[in-house]
Amino acid sequence: MLANKGYQAVGIDPNVECVQLGSQYGQCFQGAFEDAMRLFQPEEFDVIVSSHVLEHVLRPIDAMMQLNQLKAKAYLFAVPNVHRNARLIRLLLGSARPDHPNHIYGWGKPEFEAALRTAGFKVLRWYTNRVTINPFGSALLTRILAPLEVKLLPRLFPLLSSSLIVYCEPIENVK
Repeated sequence: MLANKGYQAVGIDPNVECVQLGSQYGQCFQGAFEDAMRLFQPEEFDVIVSSHVLEHVLRPIDAMMQLNQLKAKAYLFAVPNVHRNARLIRLLLGSARPDHPNHIYGWGKPEFEAALRTAGFKVLRWYTNRVTINPFGSALLTRILAPLEVKLLPRLFPLLSSSLIVYCEPIENVK
């Protein structure tokens, strides 16, 4: 989507298949957070996006600090919200199903903000996405509930959003 709007999009992923897929849309390198300084130059990017990655790494604060070394003007981070409705409803119904078998970490808003601050970021704005009330994954029910889950519930209950999405800057950039 970024490339289609005229932005130069560059990606990095440890998975070869993801790199091949990402290469269809822009330049994509195989690597991880710790490879960022080897692959890219400081101040090379205006914005760095890390979307649903930090919950998979062993040391997420270290990963954020490594991205911070690239000295982008702004950063956008998204992680799953451990307090989201679908997860809570499944727990109330007695489901032992994990959110994702490869998630190592999870955060609520205060915990994620503390992690960002520890990594050297100042939160400028929080964004909400869908507040899911359909814990079963039914495609038909998802379509029926979409207007409620996407438009109304995020306004009423932003802390129950499926993802914690934050726009921030490195602390030294904040005026």
